Amino acid sequence: MIKNLNKYDISYDKAILNWDEGLPLGNGKIGCLVYGDGPIRMSVDRVDLWDTRPHPHTLEEGFCYQNLVKLAKSGKDEDWQEYLRLFDVICSDKAYPSKLTAGRIELDFGMDMRSIRSHVDIQKAIATVEAEGQHPVRIESFTSADAYVGACRIYGDYNLNLHIPLYISGDETGNWTNDSGIGAVESDGCLHYPKADICKDGEFTYYRQQTLSDFEYGVVVLQRQMKDCRELYFTVVTNQDDSEDMIAGAKKELEAAVAVGYDALKQNHIKWWENYSKKSSISIGDELSEKTYYRSYYLFASCSRKGFYPMPLQGVWTADNDSLPPWKGDYHHDTNTQLSYQSFLKANRMEEGSVFVDYLWKMKPRFEQFASDFFGVTGLLLPSCSTLDGKPIGGWPQYAFSPVMTI
Repeated sequence: MIKNLNKYDISYDKAILNWDEGLPLGNGKIGCLVYGDGPIRMSVDRVDLWDTRPHPHTLEEGFCYQNLVKLAKSGKDEDWQEYLRLFDVICSDKAYPSKLTAGRIELDFGMDMRSIRSHVDIQKAIATVEAEGQHPVRIESFTSADAYVGACRIYGDYNLNLHIPLYISGDETGNWTNDSGIGAVESDGCLHYPKADICKDGEFTYYRQQTLSDFEYGVVVLQRQMKDCRELYFTVVTNQDDSEDMIAGAKKELEAAVAVGYDALKQNHIKWWENYSKKSSISIGDELSEKTYYRSYYLFASCSRKGFYPMPLQGVWTADNDSLPPWKGDYHHDTNTQLSYQSFLKANRMEEGSVFVDYLWKMKPRFEQFASDFFGVTGLLLPSCSTLDGKPIGGWPQYAFSPVMTI
């Protein structure tokens, strides 16, 4: 392995003000972006957090390739409008189907924070934030490589808040946006879920979010006061997990992490990443190319782990801007998924790369059904823009419904 990989770490000597520049942490299931200048924000997410309700238009008889071609070639204005209704605006006239944003943990230290320094060690996948102020602040955090929880050690007194993205249920003033990155959004950009309550139960702070289907999810945080710091553990849970009650199951999971202990959890985590780093290396004399390589494979393991789903457009991180995820955080099979996984064999990242192959095999019946129902052929075809469970999302039909995307 090449020495001195720390020169390729992710570092800032100033406050990170935007979520899309946040310190990235992930274990293939749970993701976290650390940023902010007071409060410090930890935007948390989970790769399989989705509203997979199909758009009603995709269930209509006319939703098929033969009708798409017919309407596109007609030349009649009414047919063109029907073409747009069935195949184009289905991506934007409803807020679902879409990847969901879990929310964020906010650490409010009650003061203006100066000289903030932030750093991610890409060989250990550990983020640190240090700040000067009335009282010095230091935060160390990671998403455990084997326990699938997030863990933090925090020096400095703070108040904990949970923020639920405003587009999930909206609020009394309509204070949310629809800046989803998918063009003109004709819907209001809100999912209109029941408003969730943030609950406190001893050392736990959490919320349980109901949706408009049987799917539920939540964010659960456990805080524990230590001698000279506080330790914080978090997870994102769904009712698809193996638990009769997802919140109770999450509490047990976090308590188990506490029982292991922060230091032991951290050492197990570092050991996993050190073994991962040894799988391949390059030395080509071009620092920019080498930095791209090492950072890319840091992100690869953060977003893709055996037993979970492959990375969609934004990996295990979703926009923290109170809006629908850009392009609904979907799986783009035009080039995006292919490029994300194209070199895992050469780079000896076999387990992480096979996640995509496993997913495609799992979705085989769905893609065969799409070939039959939409294209009217036998075989296997993929929607270019698809949901977690392989259903079409639509938008710009030239590629969203192109049969060549499967090749």
